[in-house]
Amino acid sequence: MKFYPTILFALALSSAALAQTTHADWPKSLSMGMIPTDGEAETLKGFKSLEEYLSKKLGVPVTMKVGKDYASVTSDMGKGDLNFAYFGPASYISAAATAGAETLVKENAVTSGTGYNSLIVSKVGSKLETLADLKGKSFALVDTKSTSGYLVPMVYFMQKLKIKPESYFRSITFSESHDNSIQAVFRGRVDAAAVSSLELQKSIAQGQVKQADFNILWRSDPIPSATIAVHKLLPTSLKTALKEALLEYRGETLKYLKLVNFVTSQDSDYDGVRELETFRKQLQK
Repeated sequence: MKFYPTILFALALSSAALAQTTHADWPKSLSMGMIPTDGEAETLKGFKSLEEYLSKKLGVPVTMKVGKDYASVTSDMGKGDLNFAYFGPASYISAAATAGAETLVKENAVTSGTGYNSLIVSKVGSKLETLADLKGKSFALVDTKSTSGYLVPMVYFMQKLKIKPESYFRSITFSESHDNSIQAVFRGRVDAAAVSSLELQKSIAQGQVKQADFNILWRSDPIPSATIAVHKLLPTSLKTALKEALLEYRGETLKYLKLVNFVTSQDSDYDGVRELETFRKQLQK
């Protein structure tokens, strides 16, 4: 059976019209938010590959935006300024509860799979080698919406050690990013900090610090990995296309994040983190 040029052209027009009709309810552009685990410039550079890939794969311009803090990413999604976003576990459960976030995929890391750890670190040579050594010292947390940089260590202090961090440490500062906390310990601006194991490994891989620079005073049980979540009111066809694109992605952003790939996720993956947050709130009453 022969297909003549006019027939082929008609078929092409028909396919294009069908695709346009199918995606007529999609936004004309998409914005993705990121919590500030690194500096803004470094994060945007690291996510450039994913930004370009998604724009091409979806046929819609995608723009990456780094929030000034964890709460701003949740707020911007709730206001409709972000269509999807990269969240840590604690910030995701907040966004799911208040901003319509719906998890699509989660990280599968090179070193730790679909989980990671909260670490408390001090600088080698500081003579701070146990948690007991930190009494009366300065301590850095990341953000109240950070899982590994706030929620998990705070629950551990209050539940397991039976201490109140605000009276145990000489001072507590909020660094606003894991990278800032790592550098604060490394440069002696604070005595110790709670950070993500993945973010520490990323800083080491980028040559910013060395493993030998730090004492690891405590390591938490595994925490479910970070997620990319979409606003639940977006068209189902767009959510499906975005999820498929993320699952298929094999570009440079994975190297930046020290990931093998993204894998499918579901909201119940983060129920354990919800329980920790509930417990923390009960302890602080």
